[in-house]
Amino acid sequence: MKNNIKIKGIILALLSLIIIGSLDYSYGINETSNPVIINRGLVFNTGRSSDQIRLLKDFFRARGEKNVPWGYDYDHRTKELVRNYQREIGLSQDGIVGRKTMESINREIRNRNYKMGLRIPYMDISGDMILINKSSNTLYLMRSGIIQESYPVATGKTSQLTPDGKHRVITKGKDPSWGGAGISEPIAGGAPNNPLGSRWIGISYGGGWKYGVHGNSNPSSIGSYASLGCVRMFNADVEKLYEKVKKGTPVWIGDEYTLMKYGVKFKSNYKEGKKPKEEIKYSKAVIKLNGKLINLQSPIINNEGRTYYPFRELLEVIGAKASWDGENRIAIGELDDNIVSFYPDSNRYNVNGLDKYLEKDQRVFIHRGKTYIPIRNLMQAFNYKVDWEESSRTILINGEIK
Repeated sequence: MKNNIKIKGIILALLSLIIIGSLDYSYGINETSNPVIINRGLVFNTGRSSDQIRLLKDFFRARGEKNVPWGYDYDHRTKELVRNYQREIGLSQDGIVGRKTMESINREIRNRNYKMGLRIPYMDISGDMILINKSSNTLYLMRSGIIQESYPVATGKTSQLTPDGKHRVITKGKDPSWGGAGISEPIAGGAPNNPLGSRWIGISYGGGWKYGVHGNSNPSSIGSYASLGCVRMFNADVEKLYEKVKKGTPVWIGDEYTLMKYGVKFKSNYKEGKKPKEEIKYSKAVIKLNGKLINLQSPIINNEGRTYYPFRELLEVIGAKASWDGENRIAIGELDDNIVSFYPDSNRYNVNGLDKYLEKDQRVFIHRGKTYIPIRNLMQAFNYKVDWEESSRTILINGEIK
């Protein structure tokens, strides 16, 4: 009898381990019940991007809130929705999803059986690989195209700094030293202020010691666009990843649009019901500059009947300089003596110190880590003429390229 009880206990323990494993495997969605949101050590605040933040937006959409933005970014509207929710449930209204706010949200998800789901990558490929989605600042350890682990990360301050492409792991090191990157004195490996943290996983791009996945000494940066090009992780996370990956492991990096071009597919893992209809769609519009067809790397987007274009890439086409003021959340373009500033989540913009406004149903927004704007307002600020050719769905831009 005692042996039977002991065997049953072992079986129950094994089953509990399997269930716990499935929770990690599905990143917050328990396959046997309703989804929950987990922060995985990430601060849910302005300037962060995460697949779990997208799930948070699903929560507000399921509650029937209006004007809930799509995407992975914790933008000002999302913070406003969190503040309103905190006011409703009697918590401090800081707009940050802390422990008490998270517990209340997940309790409501369970009690009301909301239909929610993560957006999950998968692909037809064998073996292990690392997949880094810069749109959601999420690193996935894949096995035969299926997610095994998921970690929040920080990537480059601009989309160009963290190198897109199909790379591989070629170097690994514990307690790496930091050379200073030309901006600081070198720091010894193992030092608490070492920005590379406790582990280095170097990729083939740059030779193995210039770009890599590593720990860090600033955990508050995780989830943001903050690095000089490397991919930062929490030290505890990179130590786990370090033990799981071998030299030669493929490392694919890109925003979601780029990863889809590589063959990665994305699906929303909704347990029940239909996925809400997305407001953002890709547009088939094309651009001609002085009669020459322009190919953008990022998609052109149709959002609620309006067409929007990637801010930085448009500026590069005409030889203008693009920059991002992260503290004040302003996208800035400069050409000759002209300066234009756009404010995400707003229809206000500024040309040479004068405030101007987009049409009432237009707004500047961030989608998958990139600022999108109406093309006419941007180009006219730099004295370019913009026309629309309906028959070929072509934007015609004419002006002097610098």
